[in-house]
Amino acid sequence: MRVSRAGALTLCLQLCLLGGLQAQTALPPGVVLVERAQLSEANGGMLYRYQRSDRAGITLFVTPLPPSLYPCVDECVDQAVAALSEEFAQAIISDTGRHSRDSLRLAGSVAVAPPLGSWLERGQMTALRGERDGETVDSYLWLFLGRETLVQVRGAEPAGAIDFETLNGLVNAIVQELPPPYACPAGLSTAPPLVEIFPIDIGLHKLPFRVDSTLAALEYRFTYRSEASGLWRTAPRFLWPEGSALATASEEMNPGIQLVVVTAVHEGGSVVAVSSRAVCQVPERTRRTSEDILNLARKAKDEALDAILRAVGYLR
Repeated sequence: MRVSRAGALTLCLQLCLLGGLQAQTALPPGVVLVERAQLSEANGGMLYRYQRSDRAGITLFVTPLPPSLYPCVDECVDQAVAALSEEFAQAIISDTGRHSRDSLRLAGSVAVAPPLGSWLERGQMTALRGERDGETVDSYLWLFLGRETLVQVRGAEPAGAIDFETLNGLVNAIVQELPPPYACPAGLSTAPPLVEIFPIDIGLHKLPFRVDSTLAALEYRFTYRSEASGLWRTAPRFLWPEGSALATASEEMNPGIQLVVVTAVHEGGSVVAVSSRAVCQVPERTRRTSEDILNLARKAKDEALDAILRAVGYLR
């Protein structure tokens, strides 16, 4: 099932219990997952609706963030969470104004920690205050960010149907059980990415198409893919074709190599940039383990860039 984000944000739509749909989280008693849908737009991610027996509900959006050559960390993450929280709140306020005569305004926002043990890194909670039939009602938004993924939560619907303490506990329980986009048993790597930028002296209008088809031919999966905007992020790759140079270089370290590719095409020239990094820490088996991982990331970057350039008739 696929729905648009605009339709998903219109939370006055009636929830329908889907036959055979099984919850993927350890939910509190009386709470069930009633809808799971892939949003129709590219990179739209997933929508999840949860509902209590009294039909009071919570909605989650889990979407990939657009990629950048260098991952967003530390202060960048804090700024991103604040900006995305404001954007989320304004979208809800605007959507409510279009579809209802109820008024809704921003009441406040505060940084919050993700649920204990969660793979998410930062969080922000926003309170919205509305007027319904002359009474003041509050609703809440949560936004969490981690591993190039955005989790947005709206609760409760209808506003005020769940007291805040119960609602906050329910949101934490649901978010805590969300599966991560990738798992790192020994923790995330903190090594910086390797980046190479290659300018081309002509405007190659087919460059984005060549990048897309080349990465697919190299059997990469995508967590973000936009030929129109010239942005790709691959899922971390833990296994390589048997007998390949990359399989030999990995030496069963399995750090999970992730690529980000960015293109720009202008009338007088083009640019393709490739970023490569290991997303997971691996145990230090030898004094050269870190060097071996760096070498694997470099080989993956070089293989992808060389293949893209060959596809457009260029050699480094």
